[in-house]
Amino acid sequence: MSRESVVASIAATIGSYRHGAVAPLDHEHIERWVGIFDEGAQLPILTELDHVLSRTYITRDAFSTFFAELILNQELVGDDPCAFWIQANFFNKQIRGGSQAELLKLFDVALQQHCGFGFTDCGSDDGPIIYLDDAVYTGMHVINDLKQVIPDAKTPAKVILLIYAVHTQGLSYATSQLTSHFRAAGKKLEISCWCERALENSAAIDSDVLWPKSLPEHEPSKQYYASLTKKITLRSGDSVGKNALFSSAAGRHLLEQEFLKRGAVIKAENQNLKAYARPLGNVVLQSFGFGALITYRNCSNNCPLVFWAGDYPLFERDNN
Repeated sequence: MSRESVVASIAATIGSYRHGAVAPLDHEHIERWVGIFDEGAQLPILTELDHVLSRTYITRDAFSTFFAELILNQELVGDDPCAFWIQANFFNKQIRGGSQAELLKLFDVALQQHCGFGFTDCGSDDGPIIYLDDAVYTGMHVINDLKQVIPDAKTPAKVILLIYAVHTQGLSYATSQLTSHFRAAGKKLEISCWCERALENSAAIDSDVLWPKSLPEHEPSKQYYASLTKKITLRSGDSVGKNALFSSAAGRHLLEQEFLKRGAVIKAENQNLKAYARPLGNVVLQSFGFGALITYRNCSNNCPLVFWAGDYPLFERDNN
C-alpha cells in the first residue's frame, strides 16, 4: 500500500474518536503526528499501526453488538433474559471518567429493544451488581469504584463485570483486591467477568501489549532505563501475542522500539508528566510502561505516550 492509502485507512478507522470534541483525526493530523518520528521509520510505523488499530480501536457499534449479545446470553441470564435484567442492580457511581455513563446509555438502548425497559427500571434486593466499562487496564478503577458498594452489599455479594476488553493482570489484581476488601468487611464476594476480548499482559512471551525485547541504541531511552532502580523483564521470542494484534514479529518490534524511543523523549521534555508516566504508558511499577493498545472514545493513559502526550499526540485525551 502507498503511504497515502495507509494514512487514509488509519483515518477511516479512528475518525470517530471524540467526534465533535476534537478536530477530525484526518490525513493532515496523522501526517503531522507521524512526523515526530525519523523519516525512514514513518511509513513502516504507519503500516504496522494501521494493522494494529484495525484490531484494537473499538467503535461504538462494536459495543452495541457486544451488549445486545450479552443481554440474551443464556450462560449469563438463563432462560428468561428480561427476568434476569429486571432484578439486576446497575452500578452508576464511577469515581473518575465518563466511560461508564456513556456505556450505560448504549446498554439501555439494547435493553429497551429486547425487554421494553431500561436500566433505571431495574433493581432488587436479591439481584446481582452489574458493572459496565470499556476496558480494564491496571484494575484500579474497578477496585476504587466497587469498594463503594461494600457497606450496603449483602453477603454473598454477586458482582458481574461486563467489560469489552480486559488485561489479564489487571483483572486478576482487581478480583483479588476486591475479594480481600469484602472479606475485611465480613462479607463474601462472588465476582465474574464477561468480556469480548481478554488481553494477555501477565506473561511477556505471549503478551498483547507493547513489551520491548531490548533497549534501543538511543540516548534518551538509555537515560530513562538508567533512572530505574528495578530490573526490567524483557520480552523473548517472536510471538505476535495471543490475540495476534501485530502483523508480524518484525512489525511488533518496530512499534515497540520506535514508541519507546519517542516516548522517552516526551517523558524527558515534559516535566508536568507524573512520575509513573512511562514511555509506553502509565503504570506505577517501574518498567518501560504498560503498553496498552486498546482505544475507545478516550485514549487511556496506559497507552504509549506517543498516543496522547507531547506536542503532537495521535489521540488528544480528555483527562479524567
